[in-house]
Amino acid sequence: AWLGDWNGYYPFEDGILTLCRSALGRHGNMVDIPNVYFDCARLWESWKVIRSAVISSTIINTYGLEAVKGLESTVRPELKWEIAQGESICEKRLTEAQQSAKKWTEILETSVFSRYDAIAMPSAQTWPFPSEWVWPKQISGIKMDTYHRWMEITVPVSLAGLPCVTVPAGFGDNGLPIGIQIAGRRNDDVKILKIAQMYHETTYWPQNSPPKRFIRK
Repeated sequence: AWLGDWNGYYPFEDGILTLCRSALGRHGNMVDIPNVYFDCARLWESWKVIRSAVISSTIINTYGLEAVKGLESTVRPELKWEIAQGESICEKRLTEAQQSAKKWTEILETSVFSRYDAIAMPSAQTWPFPSEWVWPKQISGIKMDTYHRWMEITVPVSLAGLPCVTVPAGFGDNGLPIGIQIAGRRNDDVKILKIAQMYHETTYWPQNSPPKRFIRK
């Protein structure tokens, strides 16, 4: 089942959605899902809160808050942000985030995987970007408000803890590669690997399109 950009919620750089969807259309039996079943903004909030809480508590419990503060000059800004976010999360907000994650998992089980073997989306919202960038600041004119917002397309799978594999979709007009993430219900790892193997045997991407070195202009 193809989820694509979730009815326009996720921004993508030009060409990614078309390339990924056409790759699946040529090499697999794929159905478009018109209903995304869940509020994407709620998924993002849930994932972000749980992530910050886990990172913050892990770092502080391992090294101690004072030690972490003493290393502020050497800690990356993104990690400082995660720790600060984690410290500001109250129990109520964390509980709400966990409940949202649980609800999303239940919806996948009852409304999605009861009808489809797997879900598929592009593996990224941007083409590979220059190595000197820390992270993309915007996608198709939409500003990224956090350092990890540009990879929000991975949240639906990550938040639910689904088995997932990424397969190659091909190369864009810019010569850069993109992939497709294929995910299934929990504990269905073998099925997802079989789907990926069938895709491989249909496309033989490594043999037909060996990696090349590209420079993004």
